[in-house]
Amino acid sequence: MPHLRWARALGASALLAVLLASAACGGGAQPSSGGNSSGLQVIKIATQSPLSGDESVQGIALKNGAALKLKQEYDQFKAMGFDLQLDPQDDKGDPNTGVANAQKLAADSQVLAVVGHLDSGVMIPSEAQYHAAQLPIVSPANTNPNVTSQYKYPEISRICGRDDVQGPVGAIFAKDQLGVKTVFVIDNITAYGTGVANAFKQKAQEIGLQVVGSQSIDKSETDYSNVLTQIQQVKPDLVYYGGLYQGFALMLNQAAVRGIHTKWMGPDGVFSNGLVATAKENAIGVYATSVAAPTNLTPGGQKFIQDYTAEYKENPDPYAIYGYDAMGVVLQGLKDAIQKNGGKLPTRAQVRDAIRAITDYQGALVKVGFDSIGDNIYAGYYVYQITSANASTTGDAKLMAQYNPKGELVSQ
Repeated sequence: MPHLRWARALGASALLAVLLASAACGGGAQPSSGGNSSGLQVIKIATQSPLSGDESVQGIALKNGAALKLKQEYDQFKAMGFDLQLDPQDDKGDPNTGVANAQKLAADSQVLAVVGHLDSGVMIPSEAQYHAAQLPIVSPANTNPNVTSQYKYPEISRICGRDDVQGPVGAIFAKDQLGVKTVFVIDNITAYGTGVANAFKQKAQEIGLQVVGSQSIDKSETDYSNVLTQIQQVKPDLVYYGGLYQGFALMLNQAAVRGIHTKWMGPDGVFSNGLVATAKENAIGVYATSVAAPTNLTPGGQKFIQDYTAEYKENPDPYAIYGYDAMGVVLQGLKDAIQKNGGKLPTRAQVRDAIRAITDYQGALVKVGFDSIGDNIYAGYYVYQITSANASTTGDAKLMAQYNPKGELVSQ
């Protein structure tokens, strides 16, 4: 998933810090030979996601999923002579914080890989740090195309899909499955929200939908009266919101007070337990595209739900399993690098190369194989509808359609 207009949000001081830290890192930190009191060599795998603030529901879910996978594989690495440790970082969904965290991780030679970020707008400005330090990062959630396409760094990979497919999938579904003719498009002025909304809007126009209005609203806004007045005037068949669940939930609640009756749709950023917890009954009927497959439809996903609820005493947010599978990819790459290095502690570059070499990893839910720029060649796209106000299971969402990596309908 993703966001923030990062180029504007990243201040001059943070950019200077990036350059200084990049120079200090040079060709990338070598792994430390330091061990713990048991004589095991320490390997840290970090996570980067919002653990506090408005985005913490999804950010904590990503971290918890990753932590669960690491815990389950700890004994395998112990048997090889390594003490596997989690190093969770709170990036607060903020570019400056994400960059500062990346600098800190780059400077810690025991950190050999990272799982993160939640926000594309945090990932993109942090990528220079990971690249300079040869520190691989696997994203469970960053869908903005520029995450992999802009710099093409070998350290940057993701297991999820891209917004230049997710946005068009929403428009195609709206026309073909819902019979929509007119749409109103809103974005929350972030790299993620604007990007996916523009992709939806462009495809909508290409396939003959009439865009009767559009509006950009800052993600911190809490009063949606202006845009709701516009919606009441033009009466669209569907309103598309490019952004995250917090603002969308507020908009749904305020629309209900005004008696607005229309179809609502958003991308994976709105598809969260947090949306239903805030909007409650007003979330019922909402459509959401997602790069996350239904967790409960596979044996691996069902096992994950059991393990997650046993560990954390709550049902997982949809992106928890993506944190879990992203960690699985990292650990597979780490094991491959250790083996190729004769059982010895590998360098970051060796772990990076082993991760990118993965072509057929089957996680609890996600199948992963990376192309030349780090995109997952098996990434799928899904459309859900929220059918209840049960916040612990994302409104008992119903799978409405599935699309392949090219955005072509597979099933409905």
